[in-house]
Amino acid sequence: MANNPFHNKNKNVFQSFEKAYAGFLFIAKHHKHFRTELLLALCAIFLGFELTLSRGEWLALILAINIGLISEIFNTGIEEICNLITRDHHISIKIIKDVAGSAVFLSALFSYIIGLIIFIPKVIALIK
Repeated sequence: MANNPFHNKNKNVFQSFEKAYAGFLFIAKHHKHFRTELLLALCAIFLGFELTLSRGEWLALILAINIGLISEIFNTGIEEICNLITRDHHISIKIIKDVAGSAVFLSALFSYIIGLIIFIPKVIALIK
C-alpha cells in the first residue's frame, strides 16, 4: 500500500494542515465568488474595528462570515465532484449543483441580515 500513489493518508497533523491550506489556496485562486466573499469579510471585520463592536456582535459577525465561507467551500467541492463525474448536461447533476448553491445563497442571506442588524444602528448613531 505504501507504493500506491493514490494512498495519501496524512502522516501527522501538520500534513493535514498543509493539505487543508492547499485546498484553501486552490479555492481562493480559482473561484471568483470565494475571493469576493473574502473581500467582503475583510471589509466587515475592518468596519467592526472602526465601529467598536461588542463581544456578542463580534461573535455573530465571525459566525456569519465563517458560515458563508464554509458553505462556499463545500459548494465548490460538490461542484468539483460533479464536474469529475460528467461535464455533460445531466438533470441530476444540475439538481445537485442547484441545491449546493442554495446553501450558499441562504448563508449569504443570513450573513447579510446579521451585518445589517449589527452595523445599521451603529452607523445611524454616528450620523446623529
